[in-house]
Amino acid sequence: MHKQAKHYQKIHDEYQYHYFDSYSKFYRKELIFKKIIHVLNQSNSIMEVGCGGAENLNEILKLSNQINIYHGFDISENAVELFNKQKSRNFVAFRGDFTNKRLKIHKKYECLLFLGSLHHMTKELDLAMKNCNKFLKKNGYLILIEPNSAFLNSIRNLWYRLSEKFDHENERALSIEEISALCKKNNFEKLSVQFGGNVGFFVIFNSMILGTPRWLKHALYKPLTLFDLILQKLNFKYISAFHISIWVKK
Repeated sequence: MHKQAKHYQKIHDEYQYHYFDSYSKFYRKELIFKKIIHVLNQSNSIMEVGCGGAENLNEILKLSNQINIYHGFDISENAVELFNKQKSRNFVAFRGDFTNKRLKIHKKYECLLFLGSLHHMTKELDLAMKNCNKFLKKNGYLILIEPNSAFLNSIRNLWYRLSEKFDHENERALSIEEISALCKKNNFEKLSVQFGGNVGFFVIFNSMILGTPRWLKHALYKPLTLFDLILQKLNFKYISAFHISIWVKK
């Protein structure tokens, strides 16, 4: 099995526990999904790369009744198995490595969605972007939500190295400048960039980093989500843990 796939198989249960409890879902809805739902609603066919067990899909469906075809792609066998428990034939997932240079394309989509998955492919970013080009129709949307290297990056890198929960060999935060260069190189035009995430990102949304206990998340998720929403309005990269960039294929 691929080394990275083994890592995600190993941490799958703990990852689910931290990233997909009701508190993290609330944060994700307010700071991420509500910022991209207008693009998803315009897309008849969507593929989420790094789809997990359909947790994101199920939250998106709570915000929209316009999602038609939503496919997933993930390196984790457990995640794909969970995703494929969906009842609709329009919601299915496929297992594979998105950085495979011989990746076969059976369908082209109107939207590709990366919810924090591109920064797991840092050794093969060029190849990942080329595969994005293969998967997307002309004028299709590429949505990238990734950790921002302009904010607390040295501390983040040290934490990744010290913790077995993170794949420090492949994971690192990405600057919006690096993403912009990759996208432009691969024929994508920028539509928008939104920065966001501060204290709530680490304590609530990304709680596996700090190991935030559930009782503390319960006490803090609403005020910290509100705090991060206020800061998000400033759209300032040096106080923001992530960026949301939306691109269109020329």
